[in-house]
Amino acid sequence: MILKTKEEKITYGILQEKKLRKKFKKYFDCLHLKKIKDQYHSFDFVGILKDEKTTVYIELKSRTNTSTQYPTTMISYSKIVKGYQLLQKGILVYLTFQFTDGCYFYQLEKKDSDKQQNTNYFNNVKYLYLKISDLTKINF
Repeated sequence: MILKTKEEKITYGILQEKKLRKKFKKYFDCLHLKKIKDQYHSFDFVGILKDEKTTVYIELKSRTNTSTQYPTTMISYSKIVKGYQLLQKGILVYLTFQFTDGCYFYQLEKKDSDKQQNTNYFNNVKYLYLKISDLTKINF
């Protein structure tokens, strides 16, 4: 699948968010999970786990390739920085990736700060490259 325009990419991402929100709510054991309306927010969803104490933020990256096409997938480093700030407050952060052959996630942890060496610039934006082998497949 090739999405050529920015509008096509945005529409595809919104469709994936609508399709996956309820599945994420169940999979990550959330009491509530809502879409963050601010399009400039670092994450797509915010929720409360069923323990009614733990807050969770979820970012969804919708990919148009299979999970095996490349050895890594990239995510804006600014999202990682924001994720570290949330971790300092005791908030869980999940980075999710919807590929054409399945959905995967990565739980951001404090120990991941050493992953900065896996960054590079693309179109003047700093990205973190996560190994596909470090992602966990979600079986909905």
